[in-house]
Amino acid sequence: MLGALAVVAVPIAIHLINKFRVRQTKWAAMRFLQEGVKSSRRKVLLQDLILLILRCLAVLLLVLAFTRPVLREEIKATDYVDAGPLTAVVLLDNSASMGQSDGVKTRLAMGRESIEESIGKLEGGSKMAFYLVSDRPNAMVAQPTPDLARVRRSLEMAETTDRSTDLLRAVSTAYQVLRTSPDDRREIHLYTDSQLPAWDGFDAILRLRQENPGIALKTLVQGARGEDNLAIVNLEQEGGVPAAGQPTRFRVDVANFGEQPVSNIRVTLAANGDPPSGEALIERIGPGSTQGVTLFVRLDEPGFHTIEAAIPPDRLPVDNQRTTAVQVVDQLKVLLVEGKGTGPVIDRDGYYLANALVPVSSDRASQYFLDLAAIPFGQLSGFNLEDYGVVFLANPSAPTPALADQLKGYVEGGGGLVLFPGENTDLAAWRTSPMAQWLPAIWTQDVKERAQLQGQDYVHPITSVWGTEDGGSLGKVELNRHYQLLPRQVPPEETEGEGEAAPRFSKPQVVLELANGEPAVVEGQVGAGHVAVFNTTATPDWTNLPLHPGFVPLMQRTLGYLEGGRRAQLVLSPGAAFEMEVPMDLLGRDFTITRPGSDERRPAGRVDLEDGRAVVRYRDTAQAGAYHIYFDQDTRPTAAFAVQIDPAESDLRQLPGADIERLKEAAPLAEAAERPGFTAPQMKVSYEFWLPLIWAAALVVLAEMILAHYMSRPQT
Repeated sequence: MLGALAVVAVPIAIHLINKFRVRQTKWAAMRFLQEGVKSSRRKVLLQDLILLILRCLAVLLLVLAFTRPVLREEIKATDYVDAGPLTAVVLLDNSASMGQSDGVKTRLAMGRESIEESIGKLEGGSKMAFYLVSDRPNAMVAQPTPDLARVRRSLEMAETTDRSTDLLRAVSTAYQVLRTSPDDRREIHLYTDSQLPAWDGFDAILRLRQENPGIALKTLVQGARGEDNLAIVNLEQEGGVPAAGQPTRFRVDVANFGEQPVSNIRVTLAANGDPPSGEALIERIGPGSTQGVTLFVRLDEPGFHTIEAAIPPDRLPVDNQRTTAVQVVDQLKVLLVEGKGTGPVIDRDGYYLANALVPVSSDRASQYFLDLAAIPFGQLSGFNLEDYGVVFLANPSAPTPALADQLKGYVEGGGGLVLFPGENTDLAAWRTSPMAQWLPAIWTQDVKERAQLQGQDYVHPITSVWGTEDGGSLGKVELNRHYQLLPRQVPPEETEGEGEAAPRFSKPQVVLELANGEPAVVEGQVGAGHVAVFNTTATPDWTNLPLHPGFVPLMQRTLGYLEGGRRAQLVLSPGAAFEMEVPMDLLGRDFTITRPGSDERRPAGRVDLEDGRAVVRYRDTAQAGAYHIYFDQDTRPTAAFAVQIDPAESDLRQLPGADIERLKEAAPLAEAAERPGFTAPQMKVSYEFWLPLIWAAALVVLAEMILAHYMSRPQT
């Protein structure tokens, strides 16, 4: 249509032609008129020019009106439902933190209402997919569909889970869905409480946004701010082996995620859903701080028990209680292997160890939960270790290849092994033994003297009790002689993997250090079991550790930590599968389960055969709390386990608003076009000019007609 601008030449041509259409008539008074014409010539020329310009402008405006000029701009993330049919992927965060309330409604309820309102505003032809997102995206409506009633039904079923949050996985999935869509207008709508830990992949989300400028990302934050929150962030059994009739120690950590200090927090501890049997009062927790308390529960029956800690309720209920599970033993068999196992009892290498492991009088030892057996090191080869939870080697001599294989198989099967060196220990033989290839640490031939154990900064679970205010210290323990410990360097490929490819080794962990920072005790995982290696003897010959008051709790805690390898993993994160070996006579039988907050037994599965073992497996663990597994009409559970939420879900701080604004920024077009899979940005018409041009042309024509009429009047 712009070619029609040539029509502008028509009024110009007419103007020029009219100038040459002049008739000459001579008459006598002509010379008197010439003087008048000269005086008005400039005025006439100006009038003609004005009329010419108006006529050309009228033609120009009419031609431009027919070309329908418009103003276009890129569709931004802030444009929502007012730019024509929409193809959208709606992501609704339903992680544990979305259960926080403002006193009236939860963040999830706010998100559901906002989505329902937005669906009502969509124009005809719009399509929508719907995902619930936590640590993984859960497709409720996997692909965009025009059936918005289906989306509404899925929205009505949306509930919070106790899972953590990973927004990167959700946003990445949404981009994958929309990249293949042929529709012009595509958007991702993310409804979240914008909890700060959920944005760990923020930079990756920015890259996705920039690589897909044709897909708008809309983040709709529910709630003006994160609520102040007090949460139980840790509940664990610590100390020795949980045994029937013995007080079992539990540590409860409470964190203040608010901006103000909190005072007088009552912490309770209850077993198996019974009323609380222990409580403590935390006087004060500062903003951003954590305080721990120790509580004890006496569990009289062997088997599986669940323990729940609780604090007063607040606006995020899910973290006001936390549950763990323990397997209480009736009796645990421990083997003590002595390098010097003959002669007077007090001179034997295992004397002080035996008293630390069974710290009761001899007349009560038979009733103690620990069944301790002692043998000389020479009898260990070929000894049946299957029934023993932990084996202690005190001052062992050189291991044979057969013994090395025997001990390796025992530990990989879930057994615990503790090594104390001594004068009989052949260091050269141990360093060249096959055991050096899998022990977490080995002794060097560098014999050192005069050292002390660390006096603070105890971080390992075995020694963490000495890191508390009332836990005391091991800093007074002196070592007159010790061997230097060299932790094993484990290649990364040996520490990675899951399921059938589970790692055979873990990276060695330092349990206890010397005051100079050198390792004094090192432990590590080998298969399903654990090994701990000490740098000095278990007798007072080289150190005063066996005489120190901390020796008994140190051995008890070491025993409890290592013995756990034979027990099933009883504390899971939401969504993780529970798995436990059961007696073969249960193979093929159905089992039921009770879930958190209910005593109703639900059918849950059947015992399967796996690698020659009878295995119970249960996967529906998205809800935090206690689970109990039953067979037939048994009154006591055959197994129990607990699910705990990620402590990060209790941190309700929000991502700063400035970062949310950054998500709306697209990459420069020239830069983005060079990337693989580039999608051209969507454009929309923000203004059409044809109607104003028509009105302007009409006004110009009207003005030309009025002026032409006025200028054509006879002049006197």
